[in-house]
Amino acid sequence: MNFTELLKSGRVIVWDGAMGTNLTLKCVRAGVFKFSCNEELNLTHPQIVREIHEEFLAAGAQVLEANTFGANRIVLAEHGLADKVREINFAAVRIAKEEIKKIPPGGFVAADIGPTSRLPTLGHISFNEMVEAYKEQASILIEAGVDILQVVTCQDILQTKAAVIGCKEALSEVIVPSDHRTIALVVTITIEPSGTMLLGTDIGAALASVASLGIDAFGLNCATGPAEMEEHLRYLSDFSPIPIVALPNAGLPEIKDGKAHYPLGADEFAEWMEYFVKELGVQIVGGCCGTTPEHIAEVRKRLSTYLPKSENLNTYALKHSSTSFISSLYSAVSIDQEPRPLIIGERMNINGSKEFREHILKDDFDAAAQMAKKQADTGAHILDLSIAYAGRDEVKDIGEISRRLAKTSPLPIMVDSTNPDAISAALSHLGGRSVINSINLEDGGAKAKKIIEIAKRHGSVLVALTIDEEGMALTADKKISVAKRIVEFCMDHGFTGEIFIDPLTFTLADPKAAEFGSGRETLEAIKLLKQRTILGVSNISYGLKPDARRVLNSVFLHETVLAGLDAAIVHAGQILPLHKIDKPTQQLAKDLIFCRKKGILEEFLAYFEAKNAKTDTKPVKTSKKLSKSDILRGKILDGDKTGLAELIKDVLTGQGAENILNDILLPSMQKVGDMFGAGELQLPFVLQSAEVMREASDILSPYFKACNIKERCKMVLATVRGDVHDIGKNLVDIILTNNGYKVHNLGVKQPVEAVIKAVQETGAGIIGLSGLLVQSCLVMKEDLIELNHRQINLPIICGGAALTRKFVEDELQKVYKGKVYYAKDAFEGLKIMRSL
Repeated sequence: MNFTELLKSGRVIVWDGAMGTNLTLKCVRAGVFKFSCNEELNLTHPQIVREIHEEFLAAGAQVLEANTFGANRIVLAEHGLADKVREINFAAVRIAKEEIKKIPPGGFVAADIGPTSRLPTLGHISFNEMVEAYKEQASILIEAGVDILQVVTCQDILQTKAAVIGCKEALSEVIVPSDHRTIALVVTITIEPSGTMLLGTDIGAALASVASLGIDAFGLNCATGPAEMEEHLRYLSDFSPIPIVALPNAGLPEIKDGKAHYPLGADEFAEWMEYFVKELGVQIVGGCCGTTPEHIAEVRKRLSTYLPKSENLNTYALKHSSTSFISSLYSAVSIDQEPRPLIIGERMNINGSKEFREHILKDDFDAAAQMAKKQADTGAHILDLSIAYAGRDEVKDIGEISRRLAKTSPLPIMVDSTNPDAISAALSHLGGRSVINSINLEDGGAKAKKIIEIAKRHGSVLVALTIDEEGMALTADKKISVAKRIVEFCMDHGFTGEIFIDPLTFTLADPKAAEFGSGRETLEAIKLLKQRTILGVSNISYGLKPDARRVLNSVFLHETVLAGLDAAIVHAGQILPLHKIDKPTQQLAKDLIFCRKKGILEEFLAYFEAKNAKTDTKPVKTSKKLSKSDILRGKILDGDKTGLAELIKDVLTGQGAENILNDILLPSMQKVGDMFGAGELQLPFVLQSAEVMREASDILSPYFKACNIKERCKMVLATVRGDVHDIGKNLVDIILTNNGYKVHNLGVKQPVEAVIKAVQETGAGIIGLSGLLVQSCLVMKEDLIELNHRQINLPIICGGAALTRKFVEDELQKVYKGKVYYAKDAFEGLKIMRSL
């Protein structure tokens, strides 16, 4: 049985322990101090390396890691050993292979491929230069006869991708020795105690970036002990489509007598490994820094005959097959949003955004890149990057902007280009998992084939346009036919990733398109397409005047979502929620979209001319008949902050701050939430309302009657991992603080480890967990399970827009040994605190 067959069987596989730690110990004992790097010992003191392998094999390790961690040209050149890349790697593999042959069949040799000392995201080295260095080392290792290429201790996700791509290119070109039919590719990243990789990448972003590259197993090694890895491994247990690896240190290192000391003994370390296997479905276990043969022996003793139970057995090909992610350097975004659609911000399009174009034409790429944060604040999930412009070098420009966006953009990037060289240039800077927009069959597929190869190399998602040799598909049937053909084309060329189909739409400003019913045909195609769908919504109104465009775009977006659209390329600032468009105007726009009568385009244009381009698109009217309280309600619903401070002061003359919050602001936000849940309001408008709510709360804060009771209880309050919404959490903070409670507000996107640390440091007696997203409910459940495991059973109050009392009582309480409370709003949270 080769290694990949063993991996597919689901059986637990035990790796060896620390090479570096044990090399240091043995060299000190042997009086060996003169060597440039650990890998040089393969040549100068092979017996020391051999002894370490022997001891780990005797302990029961099934996989030996060859001493090749820094044996690439980049690192060896720093030690004056660049001319010995081949010699050092061959020696390392030979030593390990000679030892592995001494045990019964079933042992394997893995070759460690380390991160080097360069971080490509920070510009220390070019992506392509790093790929070549890794390809060189991997080619030598394959030729030497390894079973596993193991990319380890990754600190920069772009470096990780370079290593994987280098290995895969080597695997495709080097002739594998006859006794090795398959060579596995395993990747382990390093998550710091802070909860992210060195450059800020969380576990979700790392998984999205790497798993799509076609590797065999993924997990964590180094940096921390097993306790600090638990939360991240739990995430992988939920979402990884491939086997999971856990190779922790023997605890967090402590400095004793000027030396690093690792506190976990063999028994405690093995207990964690057993827990990871049996509870989280981890399949590959072993050790990193500080782990000795004693640690591995205890692990093997506990797990030597373990085959995961059927409910834990990782049937990876089926697991979470419907959950797919893209990512920036920092975090991941599900491509299947609930509620739909996935929003792709279009303001970084050089032909569609004046501001962006002006920055680029001035070569001010820094200012252009800063626009990414602005779009993130409007509720976009992804950023569309289109930079081709007549007279400019697209390849150079897209490289410049992508290099900056890689570090500054909190959102994933959709590279919008049909130029293969430009797409490659962009992706060579973007560490996350990106989308490529687009391919088509206009030339029969010649260019599409090139772009598909790029997408396969980088693990990207593809957007395919319904265009063939006859041009842009007009009817729904033709759109479906072209879509089917292009999907088959992708599959025939080995692309197995996600594909979005763009059924396209002509502008209804064209009388022929309006008369033909282009909008209706596009909507029908969206309903019928079996693939994920994407659409540039504003194309429907190109050429119309601004007010007419806003109305038509807004109504068309609503109709596309009803039809099942998955992703919309749209400028959120130019979209109106339907409640801001009067019914007659909505109906007129629908008649145009669905081509319900002759002459509808002329009627639509005449309507806006007659209105002098003044559609009913203003916020709720602030007429004299409305009370100040009603006007304040309208401010929340419309996301309008103008004159807010003066308005609130006026309302305060008639009622107290608590009443304003409880009777006006909170019900208004509840209505916003209800409209969001019903699909009547898109996320950008929810965020606008939340900003008004936040500002109103800040204005009211000094007017709350502070409780004179001495500080009664401490709460640690946090928005859970992966969720950036904090308006509800901040309201809880305000109300509890003004009622005599001490609140430690940790902020958004908080891993459970941060919550545990805060509880330990503050002595808090209660935990508050908040989140807006549906996914946040599941994260809360994971957090409670982990708190149990860490023997924390404090009362926990959970709240958030997607959370329900039933979920708390039926799901959360069942997994938590302490008491879990559901708070539908901040005031219920206050009541719960008082009861406790």
